Amino acid sequence: PAGQDRKNIGDLRDSPGIISWENGKVYEKARERQSVVDAGTEKGHNGKKMGRGPRKRRTGMKQGIKAFIGCLLLVVLDQFTKVLALQNLKGQEPITIIPDVFQLLYVENRGAAFGILQNKQWVFLIITAIVLAALIWALPRMSRERHFLPLRLCLCFIGAGAVGNMIDRIFRGYVVDFFYFKLIDFPVFNVA
Repeated sequence: PAGQDRKNIGDLRDSPGIISWENGKVYEKARERQSVVDAGTEKGHNGKKMGRGPRKRRTGMKQGIKAFIGCLLLVVLDQFTKVLALQNLKGQEPITIIPDVFQLLYVENRGAAFGILQNKQWVFLIITAIVLAALIWALPRMSRERHFLPLRLCLCFIGAGAVGNMIDRIFRGYVVDFFYFKLIDFPVFNVA
């Protein structure tokens, strides 16, 4: 009888092996229980090593250290190329790499991208601090799955660029730009 089945399902709902009862279906907690039981052992419900606990933290820390070193190397590269631009391009004619397409042209940018907000250095320092704080908060919380790698790399590039340009603003009062795509008349930019 229908009433009897409903009573039995109701009894099952209260048992420790059931997670929920929806639309007449009973969902077992077996997988969740197995994971909890196996969390203290080396192997999970599928016989493979568990990726939880200290191992996950070490992996996250390793990736964090790699990201920091990568950002640091990008900042060093950015500053090195800017020193080269100061030494070799300042006060000189542009150096043509590809005629009518690409040049090395020294420009002092006292604003943001495309020259907006000229001489508002304090605004950029505040924005940079906010961006860096957001990146420091977001990167450790991002999934370690492989398909998120491009996003993590982009965030590292953004962070390195923000730090590189912040260094210029603090110590020079302007950002050194020197890459110029003449073909499309794109604004002059730098490694950062």
